[in-house]
Amino acid sequence: MAPLALVGVVLLLGAPCCLGEATPTPSLPPPPANDSDVSPGGCQGSYRCQPGVLLPVWEPDDPSLGDKAARAVVYFVAMVYMFLGVSIIADRFMASIEVITSKEKEITITKANGETSVGTVRIWNETVSNLTLMALGSSAPEILLSVIEVCGHNFQAGELGPGTIVGSAAFNMFVVIAVCVYVIPAGESRKIKHLRVFFVTASWSIFAYVWLYLILAVFSPGVVQ
Repeated sequence: MAPLALVGVVLLLGAPCCLGEATPTPSLPPPPANDSDVSPGGCQGSYRCQPGVLLPVWEPDDPSLGDKAARAVVYFVAMVYMFLGVSIIADRFMASIEVITSKEKEITITKANGETSVGTVRIWNETVSNLTLMALGSSAPEILLSVIEVCGHNFQAGELGPGTIVGSAAFNMFVVIAVCVYVIPAGESRKIKHLRVFFVTASWSIFAYVWLYLILAVFSPGVVQ
């Protein structure tokens, strides 16, 4: 009932604006066809950009102070509620991934003397599960955020999605690694268990970053192919 009540409050507060007579907006000239139509001192005219919201509700032209405060409270509560939902869904998703990767199967092991014994091994390889399912589960919120932003901006990249992905990658590379190194107890040490996997991952990651830089800054700067 909580989501229905929240939607009802938003629609109730937005009803006067939606039911009232819309104020006609002045027609604006179209955008310039090319860069030559724009003077060096500034733009010749202006044009109205397409709104990027998915649900355009409660958008008065000249809201009062009380209207702004009420709208801020409603939007803040809705944002906190959505963050809580994303957190719950991400936790459930990670728990389901752990259940999937913990599945085991029985195998028959033949010893050198001919005796057989039954043992259990995991179906999923630990390295593969960490590099695929765990990475997908931890990055699902930012991926969905980027998808929603692209759909809301007429399939054009905005400022939130790319910044979230780059910021998350930087956080994982610097802050998470720094915390993992810092929390090691005194007198103990840690080392990489599988060096081959580490070298393969590091090599291809560096190649991907260098190749992306060459595409964006050297081969085709400012061109989307």
